[in-house]
Parts: sequence; C-alpha cells; structure tokens
Amino acid sequence: SGQVGPPGSGTSKFSGFSGSLPSDTENFIVDGGGMAVTTGEKGNLILDYDGVIERVTLVSDLQGSMEIDIWKRNQNVPLPANTITGTNYPALVNQRYASTTNFSGWSTTTITSGDVIEFYVISNTTITRATVALCIRRV
Repeated sequence: SGQVGPPGSGTSKFSGFSGSLPSDTENFIVDGGGMAVTTGEKGNLILDYDGVIERVTLVSDLQGSMEIDIWKRNQNVPLPANTITGTNYPALVNQRYASTTNFSGWSTTTITSGDVIEFYVISNTTITRATVALCIRRV
C-alpha cells in the first residue's frame, strides 16, 4: 500500500506499489488584465516533490500565437541562463489549445523538490489570458 507524507513535506513513499506513479498537473495562469499579454517574466511555481515533466499544455482565451520559455532553478529565483526548453518553446500557433510531449532540445524534464519554475513569455499576438499546464509524474 502507498503512503504519502504529511502535507507540505514533499515526500511520498510507495511501497509494494505496482503500476505508474501518480501524475499532477500544475497550472500557471498568464493574464494580461484584459489586454494582450506582454512579453517578459510572468511569475513562478514552487514545487515540493520530485518528478518528471511528461506533457506541457497551453490553453488560451482567444485564438492567437504565443511562445513561453520555462526556467528552472532549485531553491532560488531562475534566470534566463536556467532555461530548460532550449529553443523548443511550448507554443500556440494561431490556435487556442496545444499540447506537447516533444522535449527534444530541452536540457531536462526532471523536477527536484524545491525547484522554482519561472514562466517567461517570448512572444504573443492577441492572447489576453493563457494557462500553462505542466503534467508531472511523481518519482
């Protein structure tokens, strides 16, 4: 039977467990306040568990094009040098929904407890609000 540590502990113990470990979806909303989202840093997520990014999904309020870079650094604010996407940015291309499991060119998809994830909008056309969803399998 699986045991999960206390809330906020960042620990999970799965003994005698067969099958896939659970996945979580971490959602981050980029909001332009009714205007087109501007380029630049949009904010952070702090993750308190170990895992592997399995899928990145973008969903927007309006049809348009947007590229988002993802930076990652453990227990510190990420900088541009901490990009994990290389130039293979999650993107919407004249659409409202896109999902990818293609991580070619990414430096890593590994998440370590304490990682700070920063979202940086590289480009945007008309989108005023978008959700970036990271599907992360716990390890």
